[in-house]
Amino acid sequence: MKLLGTGLALPSTEVKNEDIAFILPSDVIERKTGIRSRYIVSDETVSQMAAKAVREACQSAKLPIEDIQHIVCSTNSGEQWVPPTVARVARHLGYCGPGFDINAACVGSITALRLALFLPSPSAVVATEHVTPFTVQQPGDWPSVIFGDGAGAAVIEAGKSLIGWVGGMNPEGHDWIQVPKGGYCQMNGPKLLESAIPLMTAALTNAAKQCGLHPKELDIIIPHQANLRIIEACMQKWNVSSERVIITVDKFGNTSSASVLMALAWANLHGKIRRGQWIGLVGFGAGLIWEALVTRLE
Repeated sequence: MKLLGTGLALPSTEVKNEDIAFILPSDVIERKTGIRSRYIVSDETVSQMAAKAVREACQSAKLPIEDIQHIVCSTNSGEQWVPPTVARVARHLGYCGPGFDINAACVGSITALRLALFLPSPSAVVATEHVTPFTVQQPGDWPSVIFGDGAGAAVIEAGKSLIGWVGGMNPEGHDWIQVPKGGYCQMNGPKLLESAIPLMTAALTNAAKQCGLHPKELDIIIPHQANLRIIEACMQKWNVSSERVIITVDKFGNTSSASVLMALAWANLHGKIRRGQWIGLVGFGAGLIWEALVTRLE
């Protein structure tokens, strides 16, 4: 895969744990999740954040938006049922090419990247979320302190590198995290924690195996940023050091489908992404849906 450029869009309002101590004590939030702060939408919209991230990714790639052959947009929190969010993104960008939305819960970034690898190049992949309105903001409510808003984008070409991919669903966990129509996020944290670690561990291991590798041989691993405890437990099972794993959950919270692309953009911005690296992306989300993608950056 050729990573031509990345973009990151954060809302203007940063909320630290101390700001929401009326929900849960700040030290408890950090100890249980690793989260110290998150960004929350005030005036921005899902499509505006997506457009900003795509625009930044195109600038990073030194490509005009007209050169993009396709836009794949992942979101669980579009501004309306129809038109799709990608159409609003296109309007913000003045883009007239093809595009579509996907909803794969928290693995959306990975699903979008995977699909884009089979589309005409270069493609823009964006994941954008405004999930904080689906939390009740009441004392004791864990979803209210976990989630954040934001968008991440990448401009990619397929390239010729090997691709390892695995994915699937565990219907038993369908109800463990959900947002009922017209309702708020409901979450069974212990069940999710118990299931996420073996799912993510096995997924990345199997995707890497398809490329003749073990996770400890990957240069960069970007997991879904749900909870630092989950990430650290997976790191132990993969036997990888923290230097190889991109962690942004402490800064951005859990941004649902946007988390992996936001982490990729953050890592690229901070000089951690280079050509020639083997990269692994892995996540799990509501459903339970899980997915992992391994490839070499050309």
